[in-house]
Amino acid sequence: MRSGGSDHASFLKRGVPGFFWEEVGRAEYAFGWHTQHDRFELAIPVYLRQSATCAAVTAYRLACAPTLLP
Repeated sequence: MRSGGSDHASFLKRGVPGFFWEEVGRAEYAFGWHTQHDRFELAIPVYLRQSATCAAVTAYRLACAPTLLP
């Protein structure tokens, strides 16, 4: 079971399925990521589109799955 500091980790700790997809590229979030210094300007638009697409496809495929998740 993967855990760590990502947003999905708290779900996994409680037995709720959480999803994490690794993405490659630059990640210059050390100063602002999930801190009081986080700002919209730190977001990378192309990465936001990629993540939104990945989340939408995952949600759609799960909604259309023939069975529930275990």
